[in-house]
Amino acid sequence: MATNKNTLKNIYLLLDRCPDFVTTYTLHYHEDYNTIKQNFYRRLVEIEKFLNFYRQNDLEEKPLKELTQTDIEKLPITTIQRYISTSTAKQSSLKFTISVLSSFWSYFTNYSFTVERGKPLFYRHAFDEWKIAYSDTYTNIKNDVKVTSNKYQSYLNKEQLIKLLDYIDNSYILTLDTDKKVENWNKDKERYLAAFAFIIGTGVSLEELVTMTMRDVDMRKKEIKVTRDGETKIITVLDFCIPYISNYMSYRRKLWNDNTRQSALFINQKGETISTNFFTSVILRVGKTYPKPLSVSILKNSHAYVLYEETNNLSLSKEQQGLKTLTAFEKFLI
Repeated sequence: MATNKNTLKNIYLLLDRCPDFVTTYTLHYHEDYNTIKQNFYRRLVEIEKFLNFYRQNDLEEKPLKELTQTDIEKLPITTIQRYISTSTAKQSSLKFTISVLSSFWSYFTNYSFTVERGKPLFYRHAFDEWKIAYSDTYTNIKNDVKVTSNKYQSYLNKEQLIKLLDYIDNSYILTLDTDKKVENWNKDKERYLAAFAFIIGTGVSLEELVTMTMRDVDMRKKEIKVTRDGETKIITVLDFCIPYISNYMSYRRKLWNDNTRQSALFINQKGETISTNFFTSVILRVGKTYPKPLSVSILKNSHAYVLYEETNNLSLSKEQQGLKTLTAFEKFLI
């Protein structure tokens, strides 16, 4: 059945606006334009819409027609997340959008294979990476779960914190767009993870964290020591944070065991104590790629919330946070 004249006209106009690889993709599945059905035209509209979003937000307003295959290959998965999370479309429409764009990328990474070339156009499938890195978002859309804004929530629960630590451990690296960034992340990942785990697992402030020494951590007792108002406080680490802290302690001893003069818990490659600004920037960087808001205060609040949930002891939560009053604290705990 031939394509109707209006649809055919719209197809010509759309492909004329889009980069040549969209035409190549289209003709891979159709003998000519006259065999393109209305439902495939809808797919082309979704592709054009996403490419416009990409170029406007990440490619400095590069003209749509000038997008290259390399631009497609290097698509940051954070762009996909922004596109999906800011969409006002219904869940069913988002399902269609993800299906269309995922299939579009599959053409490049799989179906573009030719015997003559011996390989597809490229191998990196950004949407498959996004499904892993942002599995919560993808699963909610796939299962028709309404994704509600977490903008005003000042804490994460235990399940969300476990997912956050797993994201930092296994998925954050997929958001890094250069080999150098990947190399730097891998080099210090244990340190970054430990910083998150210490704040989440004990509720310490950044100021307390950067002044801690190796002797302040007792992994056998699963406790840490901090000094507040001239007094030593003992804080028990939340159980799900222990593996990350334990890994870091082994990493810290192995990497700097010859630096006996420097006992600080967190030091850089030069053996210097790390500043609070360093950890603040790490939390902000991870937060930019994570679907829920992150900050030092949210991580501290999260520790208090989990501790209260597990003990039902408001005073203990207040004490471990180093708070003198309960007023602001009670607002999100009770």
